[in-house]
Amino acid sequence: MSGAGVLFLPEYLSTVAQSIERKTTFMEIHIPSTEVPVLTQSDVLVCGAGPAGIAAAMSAARHGCRTVVVERWPSIGGMANNPPKNGWHRSDREKVVINGLVEESAQRAGRDGWIRRDPKYPYAHETHWFSPEGMRIVWQRMLDEAGVKTLCYLAAGDPVIEDGRIRGVLVDTKSGRRALLAAIVIDATGDGDIAAKAGLPFEFGRNTDGLVQGMTLMFALRGIDSVAAARAGPEELDGLIRHMRALRDEGGFPDFNEGNTRALLSFADDHYLWNMCPVAGNPLDEEELSRLTAVSREKIVAYLDLWRREMPGYAEAEIDQTGFALGIRESRRISGL
Repeated sequence: MSGAGVLFLPEYLSTVAQSIERKTTFMEIHIPSTEVPVLTQSDVLVCGAGPAGIAAAMSAARHGCRTVVVERWPSIGGMANNPPKNGWHRSDREKVVINGLVEESAQRAGRDGWIRRDPKYPYAHETHWFSPEGMRIVWQRMLDEAGVKTLCYLAAGDPVIEDGRIRGVLVDTKSGRRALLAAIVIDATGDGDIAAKAGLPFEFGRNTDGLVQGMTLMFALRGIDSVAAARAGPEELDGLIRHMRALRDEGGFPDFNEGNTRALLSFADDHYLWNMCPVAGNPLDEEELSRLTAVSREKIVAYLDLWRREMPGYAEAEIDQTGFALGIRESRRISGL
């Protein structure tokens, strides 16, 4: 059947295909207004449980506020441990300048062997190296002790706006849409999602071309013969880097961070987290993020294939872990006080 606003299936598929190619919305639908059950009411609602969200939620709760934090990923920690990451930069190379809850976290993690100081502390920018798995536990304990209600597996959706003020956010649960209401809503999503959806102004990218900083995918290897790898001297490492560079320039090898690659090949061992796999794109485009994440994993396969053949100690190496999310360095910058 056909009629106003109704398409035959072939026409529909053609329209969708053209829409995908143009990356535009091909139509709009009307969603009737409904009554949404309220899941939580609190003094403070924090959207996002990365380091900023954890600090905000913990601070609010410790000052007596009923606090809820909602996190889209299965566990808290955000970009600190889910990409995964393992380093803190707390020093200006003369003294530690980031303290507070970060120092408390370090002390707690230290008691369980989940963090260590850099040998050059505090005269190194990279002051601490931590276990991503351990920090998840440390931060969850701190939130629980402060009385914060933690809701993982939920992405903060549309903001609830009344009389020009944000009153909460909507979330889509396995039982249907629910509302999280609060006197104060804190956007710690990393991308400024809630602020942008609420209509607040923001900046994105640099003024010259609108581009943001690049992203990387962290990974770890196992099966490295560290004794054999240690025999590779500077000349051998330089030769391998030159070969990788030449293959890249010819189009037969993926891009890589040369400085990090040389350094990591000289000391990395099993399970060490590598950061040398770059990609560039729009962190606000889910389709592009999906593609770039897949491209990053293919890059890691290509790196390892070459190292197995040409790098001493890597003949039996294999991929141990890749981050399930790209490390995003820059996104929206909310315009505010």
